[in-house]
Amino acid sequence: MGVANQGFSSGARPSRWAPAPRQALAILALMILLLGAIMPVGIAIQRTGVDAMIGKGLVDLAGDFGPLAVLAALFLAKAMLTQLMANVAAVIVMLPSAVAAALSMGVSAMIMAIATAAQTAFLTPVSTPNNLMIQGSGAYKFGDYWNIGSVTLIWWFVVVIVVIPLYWRF
Repeated sequence: MGVANQGFSSGARPSRWAPAPRQALAILALMILLLGAIMPVGIAIQRTGVDAMIGKGLVDLAGDFGPLAVLAALFLAKAMLTQLMANVAAVIVMLPSAVAAALSMGVSAMIMAIATAAQTAFLTPVSTPNNLMIQGSGAYKFGDYWNIGSVTLIWWFVVVIVVIPLYWRF
């Protein structure tokens, strides 16, 4: 039975549908392909020293304002990258920079900013398979994600900036 035939008592149907097992397999195959393709990018970023350069750049940019400002800068950079690519792939790209920033400041909480910002795929449908499934089955437009996603991202940022320093002291 297709996804469109389940749970629609009013007779309304999404604009596109496919049998659930095929959708799941297609998304799984896409994620495996994506992770396989992005892993060399993360390795290259680390081996070429770009991670240290980005980490140092973020520390130079926000370090004068303290570790909380660097934490906020890492979170925002990662959150914006997550809107453009899959969250796991964005972690692979940004984690070496967070480690470099954490080492240069002596604060391990920088890595938690990356881990939490990985879950902030609220603004675009292309960042996670869940968003793509919802867009396709719910007939949402690309811009619809900004309505609630921007508010959610701001709240997530505030909570992260308050909670991370409580558990990982600077």
